[in-house]
Amino acid sequence: MTDRPESESETDSQPLDPQLLEFARRFDPARHLPEAPPPTAEQIRRNAERRGEADREWRANPIPRPMRQFWLPAACVAGVLVLSGLGVAVLRPHLSSGIDAVPSSRAIAQPPQPPQSAQPSGPARPALLDLPAAQGDVRAAKQTLTDLAHAAGKQPPYTPAMYVYVRRQVWSAGPASPAAVIATDIQTWLRGDSSALEQSTTLPPQPAGVHTAQWTQQLPADLRPAVKTFGPGEYPHPVLSPSPQAGLLAAQIGNAYAYHVATGVADLFRLGLKPAQREAALQVLAGTNNLAYHGTVQDRASRTGIAFTSTDPGTGVREVLIFHPGSGELFDHEKWVTGINGEIIVDAYTLYLDIRTTNTRP
Repeated sequence: MTDRPESESETDSQPLDPQLLEFARRFDPARHLPEAPPPTAEQIRRNAERRGEADREWRANPIPRPMRQFWLPAACVAGVLVLSGLGVAVLRPHLSSGIDAVPSSRAIAQPPQPPQSAQPSGPARPALLDLPAAQGDVRAAKQTLTDLAHAAGKQPPYTPAMYVYVRRQVWSAGPASPAAVIATDIQTWLRGDSSALEQSTTLPPQPAGVHTAQWTQQLPADLRPAVKTFGPGEYPHPVLSPSPQAGLLAAQIGNAYAYHVATGVADLFRLGLKPAQREAALQVLAGTNNLAYHGTVQDRASRTGIAFTSTDPGTGVREVLIFHPGSGELFDHEKWVTGINGEIIVDAYTLYLDIRTTNTRP
């Protein structure tokens, strides 16, 4: 059964003009080839089966049959339009607006436009700290840290109280960072059972390209903080009970932070470490490689401390740690990275503004 119209069937049954048949025979590209043998019954049966399968597949196609009769002409028209558009775009600089295609003397050459950068501009960042050159070699840095650890262990313990209060200010860069440098002030009241109250305040935009952080003394009165409460054992910290022994603490830091020892040591200070824990943390840091000692510096809160750096040889990330020269408490922890153009930029910093014990909280 066929779907061709009756008029088409009648046209196929009419005899062709003899002159047309002679023309077709003379210019047939296969006129020199021997005639094919007549098909066998098996070939006729296979051809019929293939036509039946093609007909069933054609009927199962969801596209309406009238649309099939026009897809090839529509594709041809679309191809002609696309090629015409490309031709016009290619020949436009060489043709004038006239129909004679004579170059126009009135055409004004446009200056080349500078290419636009594909990389979006990054967030405004604070300036690097005035970090002096390294003093001595790695052994000198390790010895200085070891001496600082012994001094920290001799500090008097905190006054017994209900809470350990830690105030820090955090700034971190990233693709979603705003155009201005914005930091978050975080105040935490920790109890011995690892329960806590945490109060976070997003600070107003701070000046970019400067060393000193803003709002480190007193927060603006009109800012409303966000408050979180954590039950016993729920405070989100990888090491809730830091060991006062350097060997055990090194294992705790390794399990929680892998080879990022400097990051792990700095992160411990948001727990308000006791003197023995501070001594162990500084000893763990002194046991690492790629250390450098940079002497006395001013941190972003204008406090005087001693600076050390730990550089990851794989990523090139430089971590800056500034400690109180007597107590070993951490003032400032920063991460500096190398940009695309080789420039050293600040990726994040955390200021520890206050660590003490208290019996009151909001």
